Amino acid sequence: MSDIKAVLDISPHKLFDVLQREYLICILRAQIYPKQKHKDYWSKIAVMKQDKINDLKWKYKLISIFDDEYMLKKYKKETYNEFGLPNFYYPNERVMEQQIYWDIKNYFEIGSKVRGYKFSEGTIERIFVDSRELLVKVDGENIEAYFDEVSRIL
Repeated sequence: MSDIKAVLDISPHKLFDVLQREYLICILRAQIYPKQKHKDYWSKIAVMKQDKINDLKWKYKLISIFDDEYMLKKYKKETYNEFGLPNFYYPNERVMEQQIYWDIKNYFEIGSKVRGYKFSEGTIERIFVDSRELLVKVDGENIEAYFDEVSRIL
């Protein structure tokens, strides 16, 4: 019940902002989650968020990430970091506790291509979620890297 009250308490402009961030994260999840049913789920959620963004855009005469390249770049920059995990958005602590493990696991999925500070491209061999480290194969050699030192190539 408190989640519903929290949504009702935010302004339309804040909701518009949050929905655009959530939309970008849904698109990312649809790309990184390996199972088709999860890809379909996150794609469906993204469409619903896009519809709501468009509703708010017309109602309040706002500029969205779908209309303006500058806005899209701004939100992408705030969402996707040059290195490390994207800024996954969670509406509350309960959702974060349920979702964060899967976001990390799927973003840094074994076999995924990544780039890092110390190398231009490598392949994830192992992931150590608790210590936030990866083992990345680069030119036949295994290199240890922290999450914040690499970024997945999508």
